[in-house]
Amino acid sequence: MTSRAGVRIEKKSELHGRILLMVDQAMGSLDVLQALAAIVALIAVGAAIAQAAFERRGDVAALRALGLTRRQGAAMLYAEAVATALPGAILGLLAGLLLGLVFAAATRTLGIPVPFVPPWRTLFGAALAAVFGSLAATALPARRLRGVSAVEALRRE
Repeated sequence: MTSRAGVRIEKKSELHGRILLMVDQAMGSLDVLQALAAIVALIAVGAAIAQAAFERRGDVAALRALGLTRRQGAAMLYAEAVATALPGAILGLLAGLLLGLVFAAATRTLGIPVPFVPPWRTLFGAALAAVFGSLAATALPARRLRGVSAVEALRRE
């Protein structure tokens, strides 16, 4: 690289290396944002499941009076967690593919095309982590819901 009167002259390979370094730095910051988004998503799913368990405590008590076992009540809550997380995981997978395509198209306009190679392992890993994370976030609400007795349904007005 040389400089002449405020003009920067560099070889194409130097420019290519500099751009790749900036891309690597940008991807590192995206990894941090991805981790924060995952934490927020798990908290949101856990809060939704906990609220659902709290709001349906009387319903579960009535079902317990009709013969629902504690295990079936917990299984019902786990099924709801999967039903809540799965659509989000699928939409996240599709959004990841779309953003990858946008990124690849943007690099073409810069003159240094980066081929779009979908990170299938990462995308499916994130989707599975979301679903299994929702199951982990359901553990405490499911445990509390298992403690609901059939007598509680009789106490309600």
